[in-house]
Amino acid sequence: MGKGSKIYDFFEKWGKVVVKFRWLAIILVIVVIAAASLGLGNLKMSSKVSDWFSKRSIVNKNKEKFESIFKNSEYVGLLIKADNVFSYDILSMIKDLGEDITNDVPLVNKIISLTETEFSYADESTIYIEKIIPDAIPESEEDLNNIRDRVLTKKYLKNRIVSDDSKETWLIVQLDPFPEDWGEHYSKDPDSVIAEEVYKIINNEKYSRYTILATGNPIWLTDELVLTTEESNWMLTALIILTIIFLVLFLRSIRGIIVPFLSITFAIVMVFGIMGIFDISLNAFLVMIPLYLTVAVSIGYSIHIFNYFNREFNYTGNRKQAVISAVRQSGYPILFTALTTIGALLSFLTVGLIPVQWLGYTCASCVLAVYLVLFTFVPAVLSLGKDKKAKGDGDKPVEIKSDKYFEKLCNWTLAHNKLVLVICSVIAIGFAVGIFWFKVNFNTEQSYGPRVPYINRMKEIGNAKVGAFGSYNITIDLGESDAAKEFDNLSQFEKFTKKIEELKLTKRTTSLLSYLKDMNQLLNGDNEDYYRIPDTTEMISQTLFLYEMSGGELLNEYVNDDYSILRLQVDTNDLDSIEALEEINLINEYAGELFPGAKHNITGAILEYAVLNQFVATGQVVTFLIALLVIAFLMMIIFGSVKAGLIGLLPNITPAIVIGGLMGFLNIPLDFMTMTIIPIILGIAVDDTIHFITHLRYEIEFENISDYIKASIKTMRVVGKAICMTTCIIVVPFLTFVFSKFNFLVNLGLFLAIGLAVALLADIFITPVLLYLFKPFGKKKLHA
Repeated sequence: MGKGSKIYDFFEKWGKVVVKFRWLAIILVIVVIAAASLGLGNLKMSSKVSDWFSKRSIVNKNKEKFESIFKNSEYVGLLIKADNVFSYDILSMIKDLGEDITNDVPLVNKIISLTETEFSYADESTIYIEKIIPDAIPESEEDLNNIRDRVLTKKYLKNRIVSDDSKETWLIVQLDPFPEDWGEHYSKDPDSVIAEEVYKIINNEKYSRYTILATGNPIWLTDELVLTTEESNWMLTALIILTIIFLVLFLRSIRGIIVPFLSITFAIVMVFGIMGIFDISLNAFLVMIPLYLTVAVSIGYSIHIFNYFNREFNYTGNRKQAVISAVRQSGYPILFTALTTIGALLSFLTVGLIPVQWLGYTCASCVLAVYLVLFTFVPAVLSLGKDKKAKGDGDKPVEIKSDKYFEKLCNWTLAHNKLVLVICSVIAIGFAVGIFWFKVNFNTEQSYGPRVPYINRMKEIGNAKVGAFGSYNITIDLGESDAAKEFDNLSQFEKFTKKIEELKLTKRTTSLLSYLKDMNQLLNGDNEDYYRIPDTTEMISQTLFLYEMSGGELLNEYVNDDYSILRLQVDTNDLDSIEALEEINLINEYAGELFPGAKHNITGAILEYAVLNQFVATGQVVTFLIALLVIAFLMMIIFGSVKAGLIGLLPNITPAIVIGGLMGFLNIPLDFMTMTIIPIILGIAVDDTIHFITHLRYEIEFENISDYIKASIKTMRVVGKAICMTTCIIVVPFLTFVFSKFNFLVNLGLFLAIGLAVALLADIFITPVLLYLFKPFGKKKLHA
């Protein structure tokens, strides 16, 4: 019977081997799972955006350059709100808070606050730089009001450390670089330890009556990890409950519940246990996708195996023979559905984002693990037990009521094949229009949404007069010692700073200029007209020298030791990757115009999200095309026909068009999460197409049915119910994502569900029509 027959014969032989050595197969699987489970205790979760990029990426290269000069750019910011921050009570609290943080939080370099900040002033002959709040905080209202008035005269303090209405103040915890041997002393990463200690302090009864809002990268990452862990826990619980419900509904037997459930557990333990052994971190946002996918494909594949097994067992009553027959008929199509799914998922490896690559090989590994378990453990367990009385009657198969509905549906579809194609084409064209409105973006409004508590808190801080949503740094390397003291260079730097301050995401900037201008004003009788850069290079040098001699300690944060590199810290008011990308381009343009002979470096959140935006945009196109090519190539091999491969591909392009169009019409942007939708849909949806076409080919080649209408109807009777059940099983669990607090998870679940539902409809209506019209396996039967 040719090559196709040999493949089916191979799986039949495999079924016989598993049945014969069933106890050995069961024990072998259990031993492998037990060994892999040893790594589960080592699993770690991560949500750091900086960890999304390879060490060779521009993000990490720029960060390394910056930290080699200015050390760690990480900080924790605390926004303190009160009716009057210059009251004795609030100032005492701020001082105590700074001391507690310094004593209890690791890696604290410096506290900058209202009680710890530099304050410069001059008398007739001397400039002083010291703390504005004395160690013994004055209690009289008059003294405190005098301090307030003096502080608000300083432009580098007003609406930076304290608001002009005295109702907000900003405490900054500057951090030391994270040590390389950190893991030898702590089980958690530095960000988590720092954030947990800060929260422990501000939630202490001592500070509970004050309004203290925390932000900064360590805080964001820890809050994100906590929330994603909480969401993962309830989603996993929902997944287990739904899995049991589906198994009860569709397989309706104790064995049908226990065996697939064990298979799911074994596959997950195998993959994640091995990751733990090799110390591979899990991404907090994406970790649920491989878990859901494992459940979906495991139950889907199990249903096909049980479908064939039950038909044969009901007909013959011979358990072992039914197992062998089920392996023979399901092994070949499930193998290639697994391969196409794996091929589509591995397209994520082409994206330059480490978590997306992780998602690709993790999901692919889970699908492979499911296949290996299902065709060793499941047949072995199914073969255990007694035979039963056969229900078959000669050559007449056992009738299943639902099969008749699929038969009628297929009959109607083929009878109205032209109408079906016209309707489907019109729908596809309509949705294709929406793709022109499709955009790539990651921002707080659309990607996170209003239900994420820590994002709301960070936005509140960003909207405050003294707080900031985040920050990034720009350095200008002038290439020569003392070049940062030259008047011309600082004048250009001032122009550059003003251009940065005009950008949409910028809230304020901090640099050497703030302290230089303040010193120049003090040297000229504290006249505000002199709040500017000194007029000559010599005067600039003398002013900076005087600042250091007077006790100023902040210059080394904004200029390097030999005065060749200038740093500009930019505080931001929000997060938007499209805007970030545009502003990065403008920063590069401004730096090139104003400092043509210098090198500039950008590091921090704005660069991370700009690069993220680029990777998502290019990654979506590349992953889609690669997934499409892999699936087309594999289907041509599976079906032994270029025509059949292309026919199988067409229905699976439809979900991509519908999803792209819907996202465009609804103004839902593509982000790092939703970019995974189309390759996942392609990888999963093609399974049903393969089952349908493979079975139709089986009917033509081995059952001698030369009429495509009859072959399609018989195929729909056999696989129609199974593909509907598997789609339902995959769709409903993913729909639990719509209850997430994260918008990007809501969008992921919703569009995966819509895409897979569209793929099912395409397989029911489009695939039979295309097979009937183009007859890829010949107009006559292939074998007598």
